[in-house]
Amino acid sequence: MAGGKGSSSAGGGCVALFVVFLVIAAVVAGIISLAALIDPFNWMPQVGRIWADCSGDCALAHRFPGFWLHAVLNLVYAVVAAVASVAFLMSVAELRGKRVERFDSADAAGQFTATQNECLGTGALLGATALLPIVLAIF
Repeated sequence: MAGGKGSSSAGGGCVALFVVFLVIAAVVAGIISLAALIDPFNWMPQVGRIWADCSGDCALAHRFPGFWLHAVLNLVYAVVAAVASVAFLMSVAELRGKRVERFDSADAAGQFTATQNECLGTGALLGATALLPIVLAIF
C-alpha cells in the first residue's frame, strides 16, 4: 500500500510540471501576439500569419527573419511609451494643483514654474516617443 500512495503523488508532480509548462507557453504566446498587435514600426507579420499552419521548419525565427529582435523592440517601445504617458499625466495633474496656488507667494510661483517645466519636458518626451515610428519609417 505504501508504494501505491507514493506513485500517485509522483504523478501529481508530473501533472503540476506539465501545467507550469502550459502556463509558460500561454504567457509566451500572449507576449508574441501582443508584440505583433502593437507593432508601431511595421516590422512583424500579422498575428494570423504568425499562428498559421506551416510545414517544414516552423520556428518563428526561420519563418520570419529578425522576429525575436523585432518582438523585443516592439515591447520595449510599448513600455517606454506607457511610462512616458504616465509621467506626463502625473506632471499634468501636479501642474493643475500648483496652478491655483501660483499667485499666493513668490515661492509658490517658483514651484509652479518648475512644475510647468517638468510638464513640458515629459510632454516633449512623450512627443518624441510618438514620433519615433514615423521618423524610422521615413528613413
